[in-house]
Amino acid sequence: MADPTFNEVLREAVESAGEIYADDNGVVLTAERVALYRNAISQFYRLVSLRGMWPEQTRCERRYFADPWSGSEVNIPVDAIRYTADTNGIPTYYVALQAQATAALVTDAAFWAVATGFVRRVPLAQTGQTRIGTPLAAYHPLNPRVSTMTYPVEFVVDELGVVCPPTKDYIWLIYRLHPERLTAELVGDGTTYTLPERMASVVALRAAASICRAEGKPDRAAELDALAKDMVDAELDDITAFTDSAAPTRRPPQ
Repeated sequence: MADPTFNEVLREAVESAGEIYADDNGVVLTAERVALYRNAISQFYRLVSLRGMWPEQTRCERRYFADPWSGSEVNIPVDAIRYTADTNGIPTYYVALQAQATAALVTDAAFWAVATGFVRRVPLAQTGQTRIGTPLAAYHPLNPRVSTMTYPVEFVVDELGVVCPPTKDYIWLIYRLHPERLTAELVGDGTTYTLPERMASVVALRAAASICRAEGKPDRAAELDALAKDMVDAELDDITAFTDSAAPTRRPPQ
């Protein structure tokens, strides 16, 4: 089953709140009401995303501590890059020694030196990579989703990224996606936003409850909140039960 579109979640929220979304002649909801519901849906989508290990909202990826060397980019002093010549994909990190009028090869010792004392930090935003929302776990040397022959890696998170021990060349990072803000303005505007199937009804109910509460319908708001809580608890219980049963035994941190 395809994930519900923004407009489908919007309709569920509107009708859960007791309003008419559309009649035989089409959509009757005004643009002002759409904007009100859109904001509520966006807020609760972000909130629900941050609760629990939703499979749709997590990623496990091999991440490096610097962008790859590129012949089309000019570097400035202290810029760090990675260069992979190793057949096993193990990178060597270099630091720029001086400004470059044109991109210098890493073999040019006048411009590059192998990085020593290099802080192993995976940036939260990295060229060509999905933005990291919340780091959850790190492993080395293998993908923990397909191999038990891997080890947890201890890390800390600062304002720039995920900082790891200096002995690692890369990590497999499990992280939660950064939930986007939904910016659809009008019903039927062709917006392609979708919400994960297991989260969609929870988000719609929470948004509807918020609107009802703001408009003086506390009893209906309480009913919707209770239903949303039951739904999210049931979904997360199922996810936890499956994850616990499928999780391989992990080795101690290195």
